[in-house]
Amino acid sequence: MNGRKDKNSEGGFSLLETVIAMGILAVGLLGMATLQLVAIRGNGSAMKRTEAVSYVEDQIEQYTGTPWADIPVGTFTTTSGGLTRTTTVENNVPLNDVKRVSVVVSWRDTTTHTVSFRTLLTNS
Repeated sequence: MNGRKDKNSEGGFSLLETVIAMGILAVGLLGMATLQLVAIRGNGSAMKRTEAVSYVEDQIEQYTGTPWADIPVGTFTTTSGGLTRTTTVENNVPLNDVKRVSVVVSWRDTTTHTVSFRTLLTNS
């Protein structure tokens, strides 16, 4: 131990240290890729849910601007952009001179999803 380096020893990393570091880096990168895929799926689901809520709101707003007597009673189904909207209008439910409007929007990706809304419209 005289402070001199041995002629045969060289500085740097050994092959084993490099392989271990690359393995750790690979595991980390795979984890990040998985997180990215989950985030993309989540964003797609949120976008479709936002479209469904907008589709519900469009129907409710249409009926809100329509004279009470002109709102048709019955069940109506429409499809647009992979979304299926089923609207049910019931007359005199739960009281006389009241129409209950139920709107359900559904779509399917890996599973079936639904967004529903119910409101009452009065004859005033």
